[in-house]
Amino acid sequence: MSSNGNGRINWAAKRKTKDIYIDEIEDTIRIRALSAKQLDNLSDEDRTKTVYLMALSIVDKDLQPIYTTEEDMAELTEMSIAVRKKISDEIGLLNGFSKEAIDEAAKKSEASQSTDSVSV
Repeated sequence: MSSNGNGRINWAAKRKTKDIYIDEIEDTIRIRALSAKQLDNLSDEDRTKTVYLMALSIVDKDLQPIYTTEEDMAELTEMSIAVRKKISDEIGLLNGFSKEAIDEAAKKSEASQSTDSVSV
């Protein structure tokens, strides 16, 4: 068993990461598996919004979240549906979510965004 010498496992260090190349933007992003605490802290409404899962999962080279404010999360809503689906599918797979759960969350999130539009 791998531990830090006192029999305890450093669970944060053991969370999986994955680099994903996104053809549409010709760039690579890194995602990290969610912690149980992060998932527990999401409200039921937040769990159905892909943007919250992406904000918690997309990390920098030091494994720190990149999108941490409401303004940051607003940036995520500007990405194309194709990119969003690719990232959310990868997040779901990394976290062990079922394909059905991923698809249902994506549908709910897309529906809520279309009703949340702002007119100027």
